[in-house]
Amino acid sequence: MAPAPITATFLISILLLLCYTKLMDNLQILWVAKSYTLPDAGIKSHSHPFCHILYVSEGGVAFSTENEKRELSRGQLVLVPKDVCHSYRNARTDICQYLEIKFVPDHATEELLHASGVIWSEDPLAGELMKRITSEYDSKGDASESATRAYLNALLCIITEKFRSLGASPDFGGFRRNVFRH
Repeated sequence: MAPAPITATFLISILLLLCYTKLMDNLQILWVAKSYTLPDAGIKSHSHPFCHILYVSEGGVAFSTENEKRELSRGQLVLVPKDVCHSYRNARTDICQYLEIKFVPDHATEELLHASGVIWSEDPLAGELMKRITSEYDSKGDASESATRAYLNALLCIITEKFRSLGASPDFGGFRRNVFRH
């Protein structure tokens, strides 16, 4: 009998189990939302005292930071650490729909994110996690807050190159992220 194929759901489940107890205690989620930007509209350059993840679900947007400008399209995301200036503009003719999360990590994670700088990703697992985070956050139940936090920690584990291993503190106990590469 052939082994069952490894699916995105299976990988997410494993990540959740590994991340849940190690990272989530001091993570504060401020905002989870589905939003959009109309054609020829955007947000002027700004920064804020929290981290910001934007995942494009439909359309596209030109996203700029202090040092870089990239075109984000469906399935791509950007993580902006706190206090980093950024802006975005929809120069397309269609509406850009996106999911966004604003959060405050614990001190050690914040230092790693700041050292990483802006992170760009098109990992399909990251997109799946963004959808699950939005769904859990929308449900507003007692268990959904813990699940939302766990999904966000799993997302951080996937997209942050500085989080190559999972576990406690910055070295994350030696469990390598590349186990989950596809």
